[in-house]
Amino acid sequence: MNCETVENHECASCNRNQITTAKEKRRTYRLNNKSRKRLCKVKIDGCYIKEGRKCDYLIIDCEQNDFYFIELKGSHLLTAIEQIGQTISYFENNLDGTVYARIVSSRFSAPKSYANPKILHLKKRLKKLGGNLIIKSEQLEETI
Repeated sequence: MNCETVENHECASCNRNQITTAKEKRRTYRLNNKSRKRLCKVKIDGCYIKEGRKCDYLIIDCEQNDFYFIELKGSHLLTAIEQIGQTISYFENNLDGTVYARIVSSRFSAPKSYANPKILHLKKRLKKLGGNLIIKSEQLEETI
């Protein structure tokens, strides 16, 4: 999977905007694109994939081949972990790049949550794919 395969899809928007956001209720993921790289944001849940458990969005850095799987969740952190894991599995044979997972939850308890076997498994899987997992409450902002 890359930007060329999604750019004309009804669920995708590709641009060189300085800021790309994914929002749901009070949860926001914000990617600051200071160097104005070409990014494609794909609405996964209910649009690109209509069946099964899946995350909310995928943002592709077209120049670096980085894939950001994003889940905006209430308080069910383990459900978010499963949704991201299943979405990565859905695309796994077509991901040629670094894979990241981002969860923005309404709340979670970091020390207890990070010790959960499902979270540890996803972190290990992402490490093999060159990426990592970040979980934040309410808002997550990063810069590429």
